[in-house]
Amino acid sequence: MNKSISRWHSLRYAFSGIKTILKYEKNTWIYIPITIFVVAGGFYFRIQAFEWLAIVICLGIVWAFEAANTALEALVDLTSPEIHPVAKIAKDCSAAAVLITAITSAVVGVIVFLPRILNLFGLP
Repeated sequence: MNKSISRWHSLRYAFSGIKTILKYEKNTWIYIPITIFVVAGGFYFRIQAFEWLAIVICLGIVWAFEAANTALEALVDLTSPEIHPVAKIAKDCSAAAVLITAITSAVVGVIVFLPRILNLFGLP
């Protein structure tokens, strides 16, 4: 197979994965407005390049972990359709990884945006 065609197929599969998480994972519908709000806030407050770097990395990591969590949950459901304690551990730990990235990203957002928001209201 032609390498460029193979790369095109890989890209199509990746976009199919994005479509899947948007279709089946309700948390992504929470991440969409948050992502838009954070990016808009970055433009509004004219954050610095290093702050953009932190924000973009955090957003990308949360989205990537959500996709990986979805993949792991599907794989666990396929291989262990019955309730099994080890399957539960895998799914719970994967969900915990998403939560950890989301909390970490929220902390970064507070560090970047809180001083600017306080300044809007004349607070120190």
